[in-house]
Amino acid sequence: MTESLEIGGKKYILAPTGKGEFVLPQSAPDHLAAQKPTEKDLIPGFVPEYSAEWRHSQSKLEKKLPYTKGGCQNTPCPRRAKPRRFYCSDRCMNQWANLRRNRRRRGLTRYITLFQGAPIHFERIFPGTLAKAKRLLAEHIAEGVCQFRDETDHCPSKQNPYADPSKPRCLLYSTYADDYLIWKARVMGHGALRRYTTETGRWKGQVSEEVQALWQSTSRVTDG
Repeated sequence: MTESLEIGGKKYILAPTGKGEFVLPQSAPDHLAAQKPTEKDLIPGFVPEYSAEWRHSQSKLEKKLPYTKGGCQNTPCPRRAKPRRFYCSDRCMNQWANLRRNRRRRGLTRYITLFQGAPIHFERIFPGTLAKAKRLLAEHIAEGVCQFRDETDHCPSKQNPYADPSKPRCLLYSTYADDYLIWKARVMGHGALRRYTTETGRWKGQVSEEVQALWQSTSRVTDG
C-alpha cells in the first residue's frame, strides 16, 4: 500500500525523493514530528490569539526589486551573467523560470538577503493557518525545491531537522520549522519560543557588525 500524508485536506504521496506535485519525501512525517512543542518551548500562562502575526505589507513583498550585483540570478550559481542579461546561460534562465513557477504555485512570496553566498535574512509572509505552515515545511524538503539545495538536489536541512550548527542547515527550512512550531503551540492554546530563528527571519544569536550593516542596506536578492 502506498504511504500518504494529508495536509490541509490535500493528500500527499510519500516517495523516496518527493519529486513531483503533491509528492513528499518519506521522511516528511519525521521532520514534522521534530517540531512538536515541548515544555521548554512553551511560554507559561500565555494563550495567544488565533491570528497571523508578523505579516509584512503585501505591496512591499510583491515589489519587484532590480538586480544589480552582476552575478547570475539563478542563485546559488557562482558564474557572472552575460552582458545585458541576468543569467550566465539559457540553462540557468530556464532553471530559474521553473523554480519561480513552482514557488508561485505553492503561494510563496519571499525575499532573501545573502552574505558571502549564504542567506542571513528570510523575509516572508507568516503562514495564516496551521495547515499552510505544515505544508511549507513539508514541501521544502522535496527534491528541487530549496534554493540552496545540495548535490542531492535536496535542502541541506533534510538531514539536520534540529538545525545543528555543526552540520549543513538552511535558514529557510529553520524559519518554516519555527513557524510550524508556533502554530502547533497555538493549537494547544499556548504561546511558544522560536528555537532557531527570530520573528523577522534571522538566525538567533550574535552576528558580526559586518552582517548587521548588510541587513540595513538596500541590497537584497528577490526570490519571486
